[in-house]
Amino acid sequence: MQFKRHCFLIVLGLLISLCFSTHPISATEASPIQQDYTRLEAALNQRDFKTADSITYRLMLRVAGEKSSNAGAFNLTEWKNFSCSQLLKIDQLWSSATNGEQGFSVQSGLYQRSTARKAEQVYRTVGWMDGRGSYKPPNYQAPLPGSLPYKLAWQDGNEHRFEKFKACNL
Repeated sequence: MQFKRHCFLIVLGLLISLCFSTHPISATEASPIQQDYTRLEAALNQRDFKTADSITYRLMLRVAGEKSSNAGAFNLTEWKNFSCSQLLKIDQLWSSATNGEQGFSVQSGLYQRSTARKAEQVYRTVGWMDGRGSYKPPNYQAPLPGSLPYKLAWQDGNEHRFEKFKACNL
């Protein structure tokens, strides 16, 4: 009984010191995901959209899970279970940094307003596809509204972003 009480007091002391600590958590103490969020916010604030796009993709793969992270593309099961709160958080960072011109919610809105509800319509609107159907990356220096974030890939080679946007009410 004395041992349990001693352990409880140690844990309680640690919790109190964490809750009332006056020093912020350093980057080395933060999780890799939190570090990615910090880097993403910094890149967005510097308007370094190419770097922000890469960080977003890496962050999302980590959030999705080990299979996605290891493969460098989303595992479909992990993508279907991707956290809506994390997706919304990433969207909010993009939206805030670009005055609402970029982010998943902008892409979702373009998709919802497209007549055929086909990804290709959105791709053409945001400049990811030319008139001949060839894919091309966005202009990171002067991105068209809704063209960022761009880098998302799934292991089956198909497009699945709009399904998840709908599931997350974006």
